[in-house]
Amino acid sequence: MGHLPFHSTGTIRIKMRHFDLTPCAAPQVETLLRRIVTPLPVPESIPILEKLHRHEPVSMQGQPPIVWDRAEGFQVFDAWGNCWIDWSSGVLVANAGHSRREVMDAIVSQTASSLLNNYCF
Repeated sequence: MGHLPFHSTGTIRIKMRHFDLTPCAAPQVETLLRRIVTPLPVPESIPILEKLHRHEPVSMQGQPPIVWDRAEGFQVFDAWGNCWIDWSSGVLVANAGHSRREVMDAIVSQTASSLLNNYCF
């Protein structure tokens, strides 16, 4: 069994994996469910990703450097023409698929009611 890498200050040092923000040529993909047509990360997305790195926890730098524009069903789209299959399912919050009409209708209906919060969670 290994041991935790302690820093001399007594805090734990954990080496985090992060994605490089240098755009790289990506193989072009054009299938029914996926489309990759730009370098990755998309050069125009770098300012957004840099801002996120300044304001989000460092653990988020281990996420793929993709700026979502929208998501539908099991697919995620960026604003530059790329489309991915969402293997993350929105990290457990979208296991029914993104943008399902019945879920969106229920959200809109609930916001029209007078009960918008609850003390239990």
